[in-house]
Amino acid sequence: VNIGTASGTQPSYFNSYLNVQNNASTSSSSSITITAGNAGYAGLHFGDSDNGRIGQVAYNNSDDSLLFTANNSERMRVNNVGALLINTTQEFDSLNGRGNLVVGSGSGNEGITIYSGNDSQGGIIFADGTSGTTAYPGQIQYTHSDNSMRFYVTDGSEKMRISSDGKIGLGTTSPSTALDIAASTNSTNSAV
Repeated sequence: VNIGTASGTQPSYFNSYLNVQNNASTSSSSSITITAGNAGYAGLHFGDSDNGRIGQVAYNNSDDSLLFTANNSERMRVNNVGALLINTTQEFDSLNGRGNLVVGSGSGNEGITIYSGNDSQGGIIFADGTSGTTAYPGQIQYTHSDNSMRFYVTDGSEKMRISSDGKIGLGTTSPSTALDIAASTNSTNSAV
C-alpha cells in the first residue's frame, strides 16, 4: 500500500507493504497516527508465524506511558513524567523525585554497565546546571589507564581516589598507604 505516492520507494533490504511518503521537498514530513480510546492502548505490534505480537511499541492512554515489549514481556517504559523504567514497572516516588531512571525488577542481580576504552574513563556526573562547573560539580569516575576509582566534588576537583592496589587517598591522588589523608598546607599527612 502506498500513501502519498503512486509508486513508492522501497529499500532493497525491506519487504515493505506499507509505504508512507511525502518527499516533495527537503522539509516535508510524514507520519502515521494511531488513535485509541482514552483508557485503551495504541500501538504497533511485531511478530512472526508463531506469535503475532511478540514485540510491540504501545502507548497506554489510561496512564500516559509509552511501553516497549520484546519476547512477549515489557522491557522498558517511559512514564507520564518522563522517568525511564528498564525491566520494571515499579516507579520510585519515595526517592524524593530521584527515580528518573530505574533499572531492574527487584528480584535477582541487576546492574548497569558503562563500557569505555581501555585507556579512557567511564563515569557518572551530577550536575545542577548546563555550563561551566555547574555541569559537572560531582563525579564518580573509573580511569582504565591506571584502574583507579575517583570521586570529584564541588567544582569538579578530585577529592578521593581508590588506586588499583586498594589504597585510598583523601586529598591526594597518589595514596601510599591503606588510607592516606592529605593534610592542609604546612602539615604532615596522616596515614593508616
